[in-house]
Amino acid sequence: MIERKQMMVWALVGISISICAMAFMYFFTQLPTEGTGLGIDNIFPNLDNWDIYYQVTNGLRNPPWSVLVLIPVGSLFDPKAAWGLISFATIAVLLLSVPTTEKRWLFLLSVVLLVVSYPTLRIMADAQISVLVFGGILILLAGYRQQNPLLLAIGILLATAKPQAISLLMPTVGLYVLFTWSPRKWLQAGTLVLAVVIPTMIWKGEAWINALQGTYQQGSIMDMGLNAALNRMDLPSPMIVILLSSVLVVTVAMVWFSRRTLSREKAGMLVAASLLLAPYAGSGILTVLCIGGVALLHRRFWVGLPLFILANSIIFVNTPEYIHINAYYRTGVLLMIWIVLCLDIWKTEVASSTQEQGHQPTSQQS
Repeated sequence: MIERKQMMVWALVGISISICAMAFMYFFTQLPTEGTGLGIDNIFPNLDNWDIYYQVTNGLRNPPWSVLVLIPVGSLFDPKAAWGLISFATIAVLLLSVPTTEKRWLFLLSVVLLVVSYPTLRIMADAQISVLVFGGILILLAGYRQQNPLLLAIGILLATAKPQAISLLMPTVGLYVLFTWSPRKWLQAGTLVLAVVIPTMIWKGEAWINALQGTYQQGSIMDMGLNAALNRMDLPSPMIVILLSSVLVVTVAMVWFSRRTLSREKAGMLVAASLLLAPYAGSGILTVLCIGGVALLHRRFWVGLPLFILANSIIFVNTPEYIHINAYYRTGVLLMIWIVLCLDIWKTEVASSTQEQGHQPTSQQS
């Protein structure tokens, strides 16, 4: 009797989710996008007819293995309907990303801060697939914590949908896995990843690499990478190298001297650093907030809350009259989030570990 009730509950949940997804799809098919900037990053026309179409001039830039899961969506549905479905998935994953807590007000506030934040609305309006990145990172972190090779592999394959956002996270994951997992488990995870990456690279690798050459917005006002911001300021090259190197050195130090754990705050810090040092970073603040920001909010509320305020304040410079400072502002927000997360990791993992080692009793010689 109990199993039957559970089945009915799960059936109702499944029906409710399906209805919500269809409502999203219908709503987005009705959006008038002609002559507007809505849906500008919609990749689903490039995932039609059970194939992946790369173009050098414009279009898809994501690695072929990361968009495999989207091929059925792009092949079965109209691009606008697919846009609605990926927007629904974005909201769903953001809801699932909020940590459980006994403080109901904190949970509800976290949901509101994530779901209706400016970065969320921005990526949904642009039809971006950032959900693959932060969803993949969440799966990756769960796989690392549970020492589950399959979950780790799935997380890696999804999170690498935007390599510029995880360029420092993935080496850290590899390093920590080698230190903390048995050879059998990390070999299993590596084999699973390569079993997908190698065939897809043989299939579409050349087309994908050629498409990367068409990233025409690198260094433009759309690029919030630190290198782009410093170059737009006409700083001397040696100073730019010093500043970029400083971010890299501090990040590597946090990774090396902290515990061999992958907290959400550490993962968020690594994503922020990756975006700051990326050759091109058009977006990604939502990923940092979803992974590290909300976790910090739950643990240190008055430290985490300003990160969301900073991220949402971008809306005030997202106007034509402020277009020339928009990228600088987004870079500054990302830099501030990185600094706050670095300081948190220093306090909770590096400094605390040093103090613990300093208080360990020394053995006395007889």
